[in-house]
Amino acid sequence: MINKTRPLYIECKTGEFRQDLDKYMALRKRLNIGRKYFILCVLDLDAEQCKGLSAMHGMTLVNVETLGHHLSTLI
Repeated sequence: MINKTRPLYIECKTGEFRQDLDKYMALRKRLNIGRKYFILCVLDLDAEQCKGLSAMHGMTLVNVETLGHHLSTLI
C-alpha cells in the first residue's frame, strides 16, 4: 500500500509472459488497481516494448532499468 491508501501490485517475470497477460488484466480489474499501480517488470523487454504493451493491455510494463523511475513517480 502506498500511504496506507493505494494498493500497489508488482510482479517480476522472465522468459515468456504474454500468454498470461489476459490473466493479469482480469486480476487488475478484479482488484480495482489503477493501471500505473499494477506493474509487471519483465527482464527481457526494452523500453519501447514496455510502452507499447502497457498501452495495449491497460497496465504498466517496465524493465529493470525503468522500474525505479516508474516507482519514483508514484510516491
